[in-house]
Amino acid sequence: QEGAAEAWKLEGNAKLTAGDDAGAAECYALGIEAALAEGFTGGRLLSQLRSNRAQALLRLGDIESAMQCCEHAIADDPLNGKAYWRGAAAAMKLKLPAKAAEICRQGIAVVGESPALLNLLEEAEAEVEGVSSEPPPLRPGNGVGSTPAGSAATEDPAGRARQATPAARDSEPNPDMAKDLAERGTTLLARFRRAP
Repeated sequence: QEGAAEAWKLEGNAKLTAGDDAGAAECYALGIEAALAEGFTGGRLLSQLRSNRAQALLRLGDIESAMQCCEHAIADDPLNGKAYWRGAAAAMKLKLPAKAAEICRQGIAVVGESPALLNLLEEAEAEVEGVSSEPPPLRPGNGVGSTPAGSAATEDPAGRARQATPAARDSEPNPDMAKDLAERGTTLLARFRRAP
C-alpha cells in the first residue's frame, strides 16, 4: 500500500507545482490516510507527505495546521530538513520567533548546518531580541540558483541543504522559496532603515 501513499504524494506534488494548493493539500491528506491505514507509524514517506501538506497549507494561509503537520513530519523522520524549515517559517508567520528559533536549532542539530536554517535562525533570534539593526547576511548555498540534474527546478532552502548532507534523502519542490526570501529581505531592510 506504500504504492498508494506514494501515488498520492506524486499527484500532490504535481498539483502543488501547478498552483493547485487546495488539491495538493487534499492529495497529501489522502496519502497520509493511506499510509496510516497500512500501519505506517512514521518514516520518510509519511514525513514527506506531512511536510508537503504543510507547504500547501502555508500557501493557503492555514499556518497553524501547517505548523502541526511539520511537528508530525519531524517526529516521523527527524532527518527531514524541509519539515524544520517549513515549521520555522510557519512559526515566524504566527509571530512566534522563539518557537521558530527552537525549530531551527533542532534542525541544525540533526541535519547539519543548513544555510537556510541558519538565516532563519538569525532572523528569529533578532525578532526575539527586538534587534534589527542589520539584516542577516545571506549565506552561500541558500538554495537559490541551479539545482542538480534530475531534481526539481525550485526547492525550499532546507531541501537544498538536505541534498548537501549525506543523511539527506528527499528533494521535493518548493516554488515559494524565492518569494519567502524576498519577503524576509524586504522586512529586514525596512527594519534596518527604521533603526536608530
